[in-house]
Amino acid sequence: MIKNKIGIGSLILAIMLIGMALIPAVSAQKEDNYSVTAEEAFKHANAQMINFIATNTSGFENWTGASIDSKQLELYDPTGQKLYYQFSVYKNKTLIGIIDIAADKRLGQTVQLVLFEPKPFDATTVMNKSIEIAKNEYPDGKIKSTQMVVYDYPLVGAMTIVKDKITGDEHRIFVDAYTLDVVPDKP
Repeated sequence: MIKNKIGIGSLILAIMLIGMALIPAVSAQKEDNYSVTAEEAFKHANAQMINFIATNTSGFENWTGASIDSKQLELYDPTGQKLYYQFSVYKNKTLIGIIDIAADKRLGQTVQLVLFEPKPFDATTVMNKSIEIAKNEYPDGKIKSTQMVVYDYPLVGAMTIVKDKITGDEHRIFVDAYTLDVVPDKP
C-alpha cells in the first residue's frame, strides 16, 4: 500500500517535471500571428476603462457608469494594414470618449489612443462621400475598395481605391471624417 502511494507520487512528480521542462520550450517558439481579434480588443478596451476608473486616473472621473459600444470601427493605414479597433464610450446615450485598441500586437501598447468628448462622425457617410468623389474624378474607373483609414495620425478619413479600366493605374481618394473634404494623397 505504501509502495503504491510512493509509486503514484513518483509518477505525478515525473509528469510535473516533464511539464515544467516543456513549458519554456513552447513559450520560446516564435509567434507568427500578431493579429488581435475584435473580441480580444473589446475585452482590452473594457479592462482598460475599468482600470482607469478604479485607479482614479486623471480625466476619467466622468466615465463611472459609462459603457463601451461593442460595435467597433476598424481603422486601417493607407497600405491596407489594420491598425486599430475604435470603440465608442457612452454615458446616458451621449458619446463621452473613444478608445483605440491596437489591431496588431507589434504596435506596442494595447491602448493606442483615448479621446475625451470626441466630435462624432458617421463612417458610412464618410465612405459614401469618398466613393462619390472617386466616381466623379474617375468616371471610367472601377472602385476596388473603400475603408476607414488613419491617413495622417491621428487624423481619420475614408480611402477609396479606383482602378482605371484603360491604363490599369490605381488612384486613391481620401476624405476627412470630420470635414468631408478631399485630402491630398501623400504616397
